[in-house]
Formats: sequence, C-alpha cells, structure tokens
Amino acid sequence: MHVVETVSRVREDGGPAVVGVTDDRLVVVTDASIRDVDLTRVTSVRATIGTTLGVRLRDARVIGAVGYLCSIVAFLAVMAVARNPLSPAVTMLAMGGALWFTHVRPHGLLVGGRTVTEHFERFRPVATLTAALRRVERRFAGEAGPDPLTRWVAGGFVLVPFAATVGLEGVSLAPLFVTLTVGSFACVGYAIRHGDEFEALALVRRRYARVDVAVEQEQSLSIRTRPDSSLRQALRTRTAVPSPVSSDPAVD
Repeated sequence: MHVVETVSRVREDGGPAVVGVTDDRLVVVTDASIRDVDLTRVTSVRATIGTTLGVRLRDARVIGAVGYLCSIVAFLAVMAVARNPLSPAVTMLAMGGALWFTHVRPHGLLVGGRTVTEHFERFRPVATLTAALRRVERRFAGEAGPDPLTRWVAGGFVLVPFAATVGLEGVSLAPLFVTLTVGSFACVGYAIRHGDEFEALALVRRRYARVDVAVEQEQSLSIRTRPDSSLRQALRTRTAVPSPVSSDPAVD
C-alpha cells in the first residue's frame, strides 16, 4: 500500500471507510464490504476542494437553556402522569437537591471561611462518620472532596425524594420523568458553575477534499478526505487520466 487513509463516503450512507492505493489497485474497505478496483479501468479522477460550515456549541448559556427546557417538560410530564398529588411536590424537592448537589460537590459549602465538615469534625462521632464517607468516595470515585457531609446530605435530597416518588407511584412513568427532571436541572447547575470555561457560539469552516473516481461499467466512487491528502496525487500518478483540481465548493 502506497497510501492508506480513513475517509468518509459522499454517497451511500456517508459512513467512514478506509482507502488504500497499491501500484495497480484501489481498495475501499467499509464495515459491510470490500471494493477492489483495477486502476486500469479508471476513466476519470476529479478532485474538488470545498468547505463545510458548522456550529460550535461551546456556550454555557446553551447548556443552561437546554437544561431548563428539559426540566420544565419533564416536570410537566410528572404532573400529567402522577397518580398521587404529592408526587409533583416531591419532584420539586429532588430538583432542588440536584441543584444544591451540583453547587456544593466541587468545593463544599463554606460557612465563615470553613466547610461544614470542618465545623463539625471536632465532634468524635462526626469525625468517624466523615472518615468513613471519604473512604467510600475514594473507593468508588478515586478521590474524596473537601466537604463530604454537605455533599452526602445534598445527594440525600435527591435520592430520598426519588425513593418517595417510587413509593407513591409504584411502577409507572413518574419515576422515569423524575429522573429526567433531576438530570436536566443538574445540567443547569453544571452550566452555572462552569460558565467561564465555555466559549461563545461560533461558526466554524472546515476545508475538505472531495475525490470522484469514475470506473468503467461501475458506479463511481466519491469520498471526502483532508485537503492535504496524498490520495489524489497517488491516484493521478498511477492512472492515465487527468486529475483536474477545482476550488468550487458547490460540487457536493
């Protein structure tokens, strides 16, 4: 193989493929098939340089808006399917617990410059409990946070209302919608805490090279690859047909 590249197919399903070029063969391997083309049967090779326009969704406002919208829809779904009048109120408690948990999880809850755990660790039973919580966190998460008491209490405000919903509703759609509501609200809290780490919305232009290979009595092969790909040059030097290069992005 002189050239081996991973490309995307323009036609068919647009899925990925691996293309290889030998002295006299063009081999295209996909998940479902292998296509072997004799280069002497290639009638034309055309290379086109174009661009695609995409959107980079790296903005905390987008995540927050999606989280708010999904939480509202899920909460309305809870109200629609709930069989017990207490279920919506319990769901609100779970949403508040999720927001509290996402707020206190990284650094804890500071009171007077110290975390809640630091205030209560001077009592021996609380210190023993805190040490046990930290061991559990290290075992399952790999590290322990600075304020395990607050974090576990906040987690309880999520799990207890959820368990109450399961008890009130039994096996129904309400517990599922409660889970979606809590998860969406947690996304809102995450977006608020990490807002400074996100970039604004942006339109992104990506250049690509489209290579169209026509074969005698067979369907032509159209693929997209990198603009600096050596595939075009390999096909041009190993076939007897010209390989014009165009910069018109309209060819798609």
